[in-house]
Amino acid sequence: MSRSRRRQRKASRKPITISASSAASRPRTTLQSLNSDVLSAILDFLDRLDAIALASASRWIRRCCTHVHRLTIKGDYLPEDNDPGYFSVLAHLPSLSSVTFHYAFRGVPWMGVQACLKFPNITALSFTHTSQWLVPGRPEEYRWILDTLPAPGASGIPSRIPLTAFSYTTLVWRELREHSEAARFPHTATLAEEYAAEARGLAPLVPAMQDTAESLRLPLDTSPVQEMCEGYWPRLSDLSFRGSYPQSMPLSAMSTLLSRMPRLRNLSLEIAQPRSHSRAPIFGANAPKGCEYLPLRSLTVAYPDPDDAIFTSVGADLTRLSIRDWPRYYYPFRGEIDLKWSAPILSSSECLRLLTRMNVPHLRRLEVVYKVNGPDDDLLRHIATSYPDLEEFEIHRYRADNDKDEPPYVKPHRPPPCSAETPPPPSPQPRLRPPRAPARVSVRL
Repeated sequence: MSRSRRRQRKASRKPITISASSAASRPRTTLQSLNSDVLSAILDFLDRLDAIALASASRWIRRCCTHVHRLTIKGDYLPEDNDPGYFSVLAHLPSLSSVTFHYAFRGVPWMGVQACLKFPNITALSFTHTSQWLVPGRPEEYRWILDTLPAPGASGIPSRIPLTAFSYTTLVWRELREHSEAARFPHTATLAEEYAAEARGLAPLVPAMQDTAESLRLPLDTSPVQEMCEGYWPRLSDLSFRGSYPQSMPLSAMSTLLSRMPRLRNLSLEIAQPRSHSRAPIFGANAPKGCEYLPLRSLTVAYPDPDDAIFTSVGADLTRLSIRDWPRYYYPFRGEIDLKWSAPILSSSECLRLLTRMNVPHLRRLEVVYKVNGPDDDLLRHIATSYPDLEEFEIHRYRADNDKDEPPYVKPHRPPPCSAETPPPPSPQPRLRPPRAPARVSVRL
């Protein structure tokens, strides 16, 4: 072997060394290598306990946790916990702007809301349907939440609350839930008690947000609509009501309320219609003063009156329109709901009359729910030719009640198990559409 080859072999055996500069150039796989916006988005998914646990990992992560913008408080607060620092984590999050209560099955105490209102940086509060002030179906001892709620006219509640967004979401079928759980839990909180708790909690909060509120999502059953009509909402742009009309609410209250919201852009009224009056008016035959023109971008109305003046008041800026049912008409237990609510779905001719009254050439998303009372070719032709910018079209088309061509409902069955001795059974009959199921078509253009 030549001397030059031996030198090459010795050189190849030398260990490879990496300089400090090359090691520093290698990508880091720690949280510090993440972009600040990505890290902030990850931290926003943490609840209260996870945020505390992560903050104790290192000083750098603790500084990052102070930049959390959204916080979800999960779990129940029990009176026997006697933990005055349960909500103390809010004081260590100066960038926090939104708080959501989730999975508080025993209810949310008023002290939790008060703790959030102490910090001016928190401008948004949300209650999911699993976290309310009083949840029926729970043992008697959980009603202590009622004692924490403020009494009507109680002192100590600020007259102005600087919240920009507030959401209180309730279950759609809580009336049915009360009947189903009353037999299993005879000593549970009733629906009337739940309504009373909501009214006591919403009454001091919602009217006090009128100067700063930009988005509201409320249950109409218990919202202080009369007090809201007395105020002025200069910044509100997003309003959503769900539930049913309370007996104490006059039918003209909705038009009065909307006339006090000059910057409203998104309106959603998913309200069940009581049997006492179907298709409750929003504006009625004439638009109130100040509502002759509504610069809405999105409008959702359940069981609308096709001759209501709100449809002629909407301007050409509307891009989303939903003429729908609420709750959905095709749910299988509608028989129990029909005892309390009505379902006055528009006919195809009424739906056509409603759409022809509107001037919305820039519509991009459209949802219509109607029941056929004759040929609906004119309605579909109007939709196809009047909205050139349409991108998404959803249609729920129900047959008439006296339509004899409706296919019967065949209940699906599970075939018996097969073995070596028994051959497989023939294929079962296909499941046909139940009598109330719509011919639903969702199209993205």
